Amino acid sequence: MSAARLLVPPDLMRKLDELEIRTRRSFAGRIRGEQRSVKKGHSLEFADYRSYIQGDDLRFIDWKIFARLDRLFLKLFMEEEDLFVYILLDTSHSMGMGEPAKLPYAKQLAAALSYIALSGTHRVAIQPYAADVLAPLPPTRGKGQFAGVSAFLERLEAEGQTDSRTGIAHFRRRLRGSGVVFLISDLLDRNGTVEALKPLLAGRYEVCVFHLLAPDEEEPQWEGDWRLVDVEDGGTVGVSMSARLREAYGKAVRQFRGEQRDVCGRYGFNYLPIRSDLPLESLVLHSLRARGVLK
Repeated sequence: MSAARLLVPPDLMRKLDELEIRTRRSFAGRIRGEQRSVKKGHSLEFADYRSYIQGDDLRFIDWKIFARLDRLFLKLFMEEEDLFVYILLDTSHSMGMGEPAKLPYAKQLAAALSYIALSGTHRVAIQPYAADVLAPLPPTRGKGQFAGVSAFLERLEAEGQTDSRTGIAHFRRRLRGSGVVFLISDLLDRNGTVEALKPLLAGRYEVCVFHLLAPDEEEPQWEGDWRLVDVEDGGTVGVSMSARLREAYGKAVRQFRGEQRDVCGRYGFNYLPIRSDLPLESLVLHSLRARGVLK
């Protein structure tokens, strides 16, 4: 599993085995009257009673009710349906920028989320996108598939202009079942990225937006005269970087973050601002648990 180990270190993988994807809404389930072994990622919780029928499993008789009513009732349980975990990954040219670069970090995060989902027997699908909609990883299931998922992510490169609307529209047409959608992007799209997710409100999807920027994109340290080149459309602009301009730039970045947070809040999406210098282990084991993304 060499490719997998490049993205998720073995010691971190062992810790990820203890985590699960957490959802804020309940997805469709099936009523069960007999119990199977409870595997990580599945939950059996009490749902209702029905009268005992000869041949039912005696383990699920509620003997306390029998003591009160002198009648046999069988406890029924709600089992969650398979959860689909969809990962939308921005692979545009801007994701290759920054120090540390954003796309390698985004791929590590996508791999970690995939590993947790596959360990929980959920189905994982990944849709990379830029100006062109790239071939997706179709829904896959089982922890044994993680090496293939990681190899898929490793092959992705940062190239092309950002076209979130086309990428997300294509992704919506491929949806197979309700579940959780993780978007990992720098959100540097003049036409807007989060707004393109709005149609998911009509379905049973829980959306989490990871807004990924690099430290030097938030707080540039360079000084003097520069000609900045847009890596996606080739546009240029000359700037004379001073302490005053850096302050104004920092204010603009904070405003940008705030605008994206507000849009997500308006749609009921979970918004998580992250930086590419945050250790992956700290993000997954602490930040995402604190924000209710994982448990």
